[in-house]
Amino acid sequence: MTGNKYFMDLIKEEYLTYTGEGESWQLRLSAPKNKIRSYYEEIVSTAEYIYANKEGKLHVLYSGGLDSEYICRVFLAMGIDFVPVIIRLNGPGIIYNQHDIQYAIDFCSTRNLSPCMYDIDYDQFVESGKYLTMIKDVGFPGIMTTVVLDTTLYLNGTSIIGMDPPYIKYDQSTDTWVFEEPEFAYASLRFYAKHNLHGTPFMLMHSAEVTLSFLLDPNIVKLGTNNSPGKTGSNSTKSKVYNNGSGFNMDEYNYDNRTRTKYTGTEVIYKSKIWDHENLQLMREYRDQCSGVYQEDYSALVDRLSIHQ
Repeated sequence: MTGNKYFMDLIKEEYLTYTGEGESWQLRLSAPKNKIRSYYEEIVSTAEYIYANKEGKLHVLYSGGLDSEYICRVFLAMGIDFVPVIIRLNGPGIIYNQHDIQYAIDFCSTRNLSPCMYDIDYDQFVESGKYLTMIKDVGFPGIMTTVVLDTTLYLNGTSIIGMDPPYIKYDQSTDTWVFEEPEFAYASLRFYAKHNLHGTPFMLMHSAEVTLSFLLDPNIVKLGTNNSPGKTGSNSTKSKVYNNGSGFNMDEYNYDNRTRTKYTGTEVIYKSKIWDHENLQLMREYRDQCSGVYQEDYSALVDRLSIHQ
């Protein structure tokens, strides 16, 4: 199930569906029927759709990463009221993700936004079995995403999660670029559907138009046609897509000189005592059960999705 018709669509018109698990996991993407515009224009259209169909307050789960920052910037540019939600993962005498959420805290401070701060005792979250229960329930959503999804249950209104935009990577064995999606990322859709949550965890891939416009952004086309020597994936390029047409001038993740350090929010956990807890170690078993990866040749996918363009 990818959508809930009583609420707004989790995925617009269910253009994206999936079947199977593990090695049999498959993704199906339908071509957009409308002529696409730039990625920024399509995201603005998505934001308008979300605002028109929201219930109660609009919440954006803000990790401090570029994806959720982009969503916040879009809503700000449109004059749409929203509440940034920042989650602090507290450990014994430490905030596990302080290095990551500091970006979100600083962003809100400079724009007079009043975020909702959620303090989570992460060790207790793991030790109580809550972490493992959620993984068994909807599949492996990742160490940080598990807490984010749990937080959505306590938000009154509409919640938005900035999962990654489409991703392409270089396949050295074939000297081609491929579109790639991991199965575990779709646990968030199952969670939203199961709990009838209002909103979407896939705003950055919410519609067929949004997805194709990202894949056809000049910066991504340059990658996908082997015209960016040294690049191996689109993560370090997506900020250029976010800046294209928006005027946001967002920082870039520069993996060479670390202009903006890329974090997942969980690096400190890996080095902490809680990482050795049996519930976190059992997580690996469930991760292996939903380790499917869908790949499709970038050029072939673009051609297939562009049949109505």
